[in-house]
Amino acid sequence: MHKQEVNVQAANAQEANTQNKKFITITSHGITVKVNRDKFNDLELFDMIDEIQSGNVFKMPKLMRLIFEDQHDLVMDGLRNEEGIVTADSASEFLVEVLGQIGPNS
Repeated sequence: MHKQEVNVQAANAQEANTQNKKFITITSHGITVKVNRDKFNDLELFDMIDEIQSGNVFKMPKLMRLIFEDQHDLVMDGLRNEEGIVTADSASEFLVEVLGQIGPNS
C-alpha cells in the first residue's frame, strides 16, 4: 500500500469519526432520532427556547422543525394520540427528554 493511500484512508477514518461525534442518537417516547449536536449551539434555537419558556408556545412547532429537520414528520407521527392529534403536552415532554439526553456539554 502506498503512503498516499494510507493517508487517504486515515483522513477518511478521521472524517467518519468526526461525523459520528457530530450526531447523537436519541430515543424518547418510543421515537428514535439522530440529532445534530451543532443545533444546540445555534443562537436561534436558544431564542426559541427562551420564548417558549416565557409562555409563547406557538414557537414549539418551529423549534421542533429546527431540531429534527427531515425527521420532523417521523417525530410528529410518533407523538400522535388515538385521535391523530399531537398535543402540546406530548411534544413538550418529548422535547424535555431530548434536551435532557443531549446534555449540558453538547
